[in-house]
Amino acid sequence: MKLQRKTLLSLIVLGSAALSSIGLIALRPEPKARELEATLPVVDVVITQPRAERPIVRAQGTLEARDEIELVAEVSGRVVWVSPAFDGAGEFGAGQTLARIAADDYEIAAQRARAALQRAESQLQLARAALSRSQALFDAGAASSAAHEQVAGNVQVNEANVADARAALAGAALALARTHVRAPFAGRVRERRVALGQHLALGTPVARVYRGGTSEVTLALRADDAAFIDLPKHARDPGPRVTLRAKIGGASRELAARLVGSGGALDPRTRMLNVVARVEAPAAEREALAMGAFVEAEIEGRETADLVRVPRAALAGESALVLVDANDQLALREVELYRVDDDFAWISGGLAAGDRVCARAPSTLAVGTHVLAKPLADEAERAASTAHASPRP
Repeated sequence: MKLQRKTLLSLIVLGSAALSSIGLIALRPEPKARELEATLPVVDVVITQPRAERPIVRAQGTLEARDEIELVAEVSGRVVWVSPAFDGAGEFGAGQTLARIAADDYEIAAQRARAALQRAESQLQLARAALSRSQALFDAGAASSAAHEQVAGNVQVNEANVADARAALAGAALALARTHVRAPFAGRVRERRVALGQHLALGTPVARVYRGGTSEVTLALRADDAAFIDLPKHARDPGPRVTLRAKIGGASRELAARLVGSGGALDPRTRMLNVVARVEAPAAEREALAMGAFVEAEIEGRETADLVRVPRAALAGESALVLVDANDQLALREVELYRVDDDFAWISGGLAAGDRVCARAPSTLAVGTHVLAKPLADEAERAASTAHASPRP
């Protein structure tokens, strides 16, 4: 009897537990359905704004002095002194002596010329005195006309002798002065070509020198690049601004310059047009770049209205861009290309203000793909274009 009662109690407890579990399961809240968020590809875009632009034309060249000459000996002789300007920084002033040639022979020649002039002047004085006496005799009828004319002719001969002696003295003095090889302008020595004790013949090079503060660079442009530049027609016309850049000792240097002229015709060998840019930077900045330095130039192009600048990497093919349309989908659009360089493409037609152009044409996303557009600032646009630009064709 006791056993049956224990069994019954156990069944009652188990049943109660089961009913409680079923109740809890039935009363628990239903879980909310959660939708999976779609992950959209992110693309960098440039927000277009047509405006007046000046496309940049790039070129390369070598920095040279505007005035550079070969300084030569104008008399022959032995070099007895050389200026310290040939050493160190190589700077010199206008008229400064850079070398001296032995002057002994030229001093003697000048003394002889001076003595010859004195003799000629003395003979002229005697001839004029004789002419005065002859004139008095001729007027008194005591001298013939032939005799008087002979005396007058003698005066003319002595006057010519004096003129000749003066010219000889001037030549001797000039030769003596030329024993000092002088700088025609203030500048620097590019190359020394003379040594102490060396014998120089007439016309022997002494040094190659250039005028300070007059540097310029000749740049070779392709014909199609030159078409985007307002080339100056006259030397007095202000040409486009030019930025010159060079690397010296690992550091980047920059100089402001301006286009001052062009050859006017294509080089028949290279089919390139040579233009000249003159440095306008302050003296301290000019001195940072040595003559002969290789420079890269950015020439300011002609201003053109209603252009849109985009990174070159945005081009999809020759004349198409990938845009993000109003539905946030990729769309391909044909545009009118004005100019393309290593970094940028300038669009003259096919875009409107506010269009969203992919800064880099997508290579893995198809037209019609939904994307998330991320606008780029102008600085970021430049960085992106530089990082992703393709080689120039």
